[in-house]
Amino acid sequence: MWMKFFKTLIFYIIFFFSTNAFCVNFTVEKLSIYRDSTYLTISTVVPPGEHALYIPEKINEEDIIYNVSPSFCKVDFFKVQEKDLITDKVKEIRQEIDNIQGHIRAIESTLNLLKTIDLSKKEIKDITSIVEYTLSKRINLINKKIQLQQKLKQLKDELQQLQQGRPQKQTEFLLNARCRESQIKVTISYPVHNIKKFVWHKIIGDSNKGKVRIQTYLSLKQSSPINWNKILVEYFTYSKSKKIKPPRFQPWYIPYIVKQKRIYLKEKERGIKEMLYSSPKEADKESIEYIETVSRAKYIAKNINIPFGKDVAILLFDKIIDAKLLIEIDGWASGTAFLSMEIEPKFQMFPARADIFIDGMKIGKLPWFELRKQKKERIYFGEDLNFLVKKTYLKDYTKEHFFGNKKTVEKIWMYEIQNNHSQIVQAILIDRIPVSRHSDYKVKVKYSLSPTKVEENGKVIWNIKLKPKENKVIKINVKIKMPKEYK
Repeated sequence: MWMKFFKTLIFYIIFFFSTNAFCVNFTVEKLSIYRDSTYLTISTVVPPGEHALYIPEKINEEDIIYNVSPSFCKVDFFKVQEKDLITDKVKEIRQEIDNIQGHIRAIESTLNLLKTIDLSKKEIKDITSIVEYTLSKRINLINKKIQLQQKLKQLKDELQQLQQGRPQKQTEFLLNARCRESQIKVTISYPVHNIKKFVWHKIIGDSNKGKVRIQTYLSLKQSSPINWNKILVEYFTYSKSKKIKPPRFQPWYIPYIVKQKRIYLKEKERGIKEMLYSSPKEADKESIEYIETVSRAKYIAKNINIPFGKDVAILLFDKIIDAKLLIEIDGWASGTAFLSMEIEPKFQMFPARADIFIDGMKIGKLPWFELRKQKKERIYFGEDLNFLVKKTYLKDYTKEHFFGNKKTVEKIWMYEIQNNHSQIVQAILIDRIPVSRHSDYKVKVKYSLSPTKVEENGKVIWNIKLKPKENKVIKINVKIKMPKEYK
């Protein structure tokens, strides 16, 4: 412990008093985005010696993961200080504003003094030259005042924007590189918080062609003071796990619970070094790659430019797949025909918000949308105005029997449906019938068209295929026999 303390102390002394220490530049190589965290990878090439590295983020020494090439070279990191760039900039602007305001006050005092000169006095010699000088001086001062007022307004606007923006942190590190080679490449990865990220899907249905186009976008906006050019962006569809293995089993003792410590691996033992890599060669244009394993999946976008303060949308996924047009009618509720398209994707999509489009028109949003591979999924696109449904109640009658204490409730209703699409459409009508939970209730149901399926909970399903302009009528007759005192 003492050896490490003296080593650190000696390094600081050498850095502050050595003339060889200098500031190094770095290149942004990669942005790795997990569901719960984000990491930035940068690199720099330095000669052996002491160097100053300024990272535009508030980080600690233990947050840094780094690789050195050649691998036999050694690099030490020491944190010096943290700065708030916005706070320092605000102080500079406020000081400049005070200086300009003082200069303006001095100009106004000089102008007031020039106004007090009485040019009508006889003892003033060479009155013409004095008048010309006075007027020229006043004009110059007025122009100077106008320029300072414009500059003052610009500074106040800039100050307001800075105060409304998010603070920009900067951390200074001392880097000590030791190697027999003349150049050392250091690749550094650390967590970043100065970036806004948002992922959403775009579902575009084409009812005429029977196609569904599925797109996934990643929106990024970074507030670091530099532009990120030609970088690689990784988007992982899962959270970065902080647990490598399950916790140790804890017995449940009675009448109390014995608490035992859970064993976790340290941060540097979790395999987080997988984030560090040798950057690929730059291509002329952006490219997207999707990598999927048994338990993990990620998108890789290459040669992405993310300028400071601007929104950037990256198209991670774009696929057009065949779909089966289905109309679902919620007869038991509102009797509305909903347009849906059934797909069986050969890929999976992680859950995210989705914007829904049908035939070129946006109809709404879904707060949660996901797809699973090799599983039939149905995507809904709102009410179908080309499929008409009319539900009519024909009878609602109660008959009390003369003998006995029984009564019969009879209900009859009818559906009239019409397909106004230019193609054959498969429709699903879903209704419900009463379900008796007591032996005193007897239910009898008659259908004008036999249903495809009747479930135990009373759910009745018809699968109907209709040609263009074809009509279909379905009647349902329900009789419930019950005691008179029951409702």
